[in-house]
Amino acid sequence: MSDQRPNEKDGMIIPFPRLAELLSEKAILALQSKQYQQAFQLFKQLAEFDRDNPQAAYGLAVCSVELGRLDRAESLTKEMLERGVGDYFDVLKLHLTVLIYQKKYQAVCDMVEMVLEESKFLPEERRNLKHLGEFAKRRMNEIPLPSHDERDNHGQADLSEALSNKNRDQQWRAFHQARRLKDEEVLPLYTSFFANPNGDPLLKSMMLGDLKERGIQKTVEVEKFGQIVKVHLGEPLFYEGLSEQVLKKIRDVLGSESPSLLDQASELWGHFILTMYPLPLVADEATTWAAACYTLVHRMNGETVTDARLHQAFGLTLSEVQPALSQLEAVEAPQSSS
Repeated sequence: MSDQRPNEKDGMIIPFPRLAELLSEKAILALQSKQYQQAFQLFKQLAEFDRDNPQAAYGLAVCSVELGRLDRAESLTKEMLERGVGDYFDVLKLHLTVLIYQKKYQAVCDMVEMVLEESKFLPEERRNLKHLGEFAKRRMNEIPLPSHDERDNHGQADLSEALSNKNRDQQWRAFHQARRLKDEEVLPLYTSFFANPNGDPLLKSMMLGDLKERGIQKTVEVEKFGQIVKVHLGEPLFYEGLSEQVLKKIRDVLGSESPSLLDQASELWGHFILTMYPLPLVADEATTWAAACYTLVHRMNGETVTDARLHQAFGLTLSEVQPALSQLEAVEAPQSSS
């Protein structure tokens, strides 16, 4: 009579059925609740059952980032890329982000250049990789800001001159240096840039976010696309409320239909609202904007969205979505061809 216990098979002991599934569910819940240490341990247990489990490997890397263990996160994502574990683009993007956190900008530039030459990516994925490479290049070229004791009006004048330059790379370099200044020093620099018609609209939103994080509650005027709008920094920014509703509706539809397009549509919407804010949007309904993102992201990938398909997904027709789609395309369509 065999003494093998019921749950033993081929030398692997499974304590009870569905353990891997339960571990995965608990790990994801802990991660969503920002309980990163607990999530890390759960993902670690999951990985012990299946070394090639993509969810476990990716979860360990994400938790390592959140816990500040960047060396471990770099090692994990590098190993995932080498062994082909998980979604290649998602893992690559996380790996590049970890390198940026560690200020390994040259490594980011080299890797982006290499993968763009050697690998096939969707248009939106190529754009995201190019943005990461351009960001790393800007940071590499960044001139170190003088110490506080050495800083003077001449140094701030240099930053002001760089921000007024039409070259957007110089604008971003100046911004990254200006962020180290005190509130009373940075406010006039940002205020001047807000009025600059040649200023990068995305960068203007980054500056608004920086002022908000500093707790500054002034009212500033921001120029974008020929319009000037007052922004009250004490109030919610970036279409808060509507923005989250749009993302939820995008997830509801694309989460099951196409996870890869879900990431693209979410990033498309995020880039759009940062570029547009604080200008008025042509539609107030979250469903309309979710349908517009859905339509555009399919078009960017060479697919056509019919009236019937759009109505089935969102209960809307193309003509009803067109005003929002046109505003979205005006900002995002030029980016997709870059």
